[in-house]
Amino acid sequence: MPTRRPHSKSRLGCVQCKRRRIKCDEKTPRCGNCIKHNIDCVYTLSPVNRRLLTQSASTPQSSVGSPNSVSLPEAQSSGLGHGSSNSQSPASDPLVILDPSVHRRDVHLTSDLHLHDLELMHHYSTVSYKTITDRESSQLVWQISVPKEAVVHPFLMHGLLALSALHILELNENSQRRQHYIDLATTHQSMALALFRKELNDITPSNCRAMFAFSSIAAVLALAFTHTTGAEPLPLIDEMLQIFNLLRGIHEVVQAASEWIEKIADFFPPNVVIDPLSVPQEVRDNIAALEVLNADVKRTGLSDEEKEACEHAIAELLVSFEKIYSDLGHLIAFRWPVIIKPLYISLLRDRQPMALVILAHYCVPLHTLGNRWWLKSWGYQLLETIYHQLDISWRDTIRWPVKAVGLAKT
Repeated sequence: MPTRRPHSKSRLGCVQCKRRRIKCDEKTPRCGNCIKHNIDCVYTLSPVNRRLLTQSASTPQSSVGSPNSVSLPEAQSSGLGHGSSNSQSPASDPLVILDPSVHRRDVHLTSDLHLHDLELMHHYSTVSYKTITDRESSQLVWQISVPKEAVVHPFLMHGLLALSALHILELNENSQRRQHYIDLATTHQSMALALFRKELNDITPSNCRAMFAFSSIAAVLALAFTHTTGAEPLPLIDEMLQIFNLLRGIHEVVQAASEWIEKIADFFPPNVVIDPLSVPQEVRDNIAALEVLNADVKRTGLSDEEKEACEHAIAELLVSFEKIYSDLGHLIAFRWPVIIKPLYISLLRDRQPMALVILAHYCVPLHTLGNRWWLKSWGYQLLETIYHQLDISWRDTIRWPVKAVGLAKT
């Protein structure tokens, strides 16, 4: 028996050839068989669908690559796409209307979407922005206005992505992808700082919003990085002093551009009236006790200048309590490190007892705001460190912070 000659099956033949079960040459408007028999030739598929099927069948499959690098097929003169020596027309390629490179031949194609960064931005814009502040009016700024600035200021974008990666780490402590997010957080935070430094000496009306936003989340990044990534920390008091130094440095530079920053009303929440009476009497009584202790120079051993620096720190601590209890938001807690005098910072660095006692009282607002993931147990751990740093004769002076924070004395 003779072998049947193989042929490719036609999916696009005319109705008449299909009915007669003969091969159609698929020519339009009439195929060869219908011309030969002088009959009408009818196709069931529209011209557009016919071209799509023809081209999809003739287009080679792309090779399998990494998720961020996909090999694109070379365009054929009769197929979909672009790059052929023969320019495509809408008649020969129905998808040409979607191809921007038809109008710009210098377009560079890439399939790298940086999906990990898109994931971080999605998490920030849907979850993380809410954790920066509780105030709804400020949350809108962090969700909408700040990302808009970040699009044109890479240092701010890297900062937001670093914050998002740290937050994902906090929410997924046992994730198998933990190292992946640590690497992302480290990379983005390093890039943010490097780019931010370049802008510090050139604050302008065009970048002042982004500068102000980044300066606002600097403390968040600094406080969150160590406890979420597991990085080896400095002694806790020294680490807090480094954070103070960061905030003070940024504040000093940003203040130089205060003329412009004061005009960016869309970045500031509506004015809130500070109500001194909102501070609980217990807080006021213990701040007053601090003032009495600081006045006892025989016990503190402070010079007049050192006493004045500590007196200023105590007064500003009370102001911070007033602002916190007047609902100015979590970030107001970092006003105090910026306002205190350099001499007081030096006293802390030297572990002077009176200075440490004042810092112990600052642990109370830190602990009060500890429901923020980026603050976590900072107030508790810092107070614990101060407690063990102080001589036993001074520990009675921090009884209120110990009680307020719930420190288990050991």
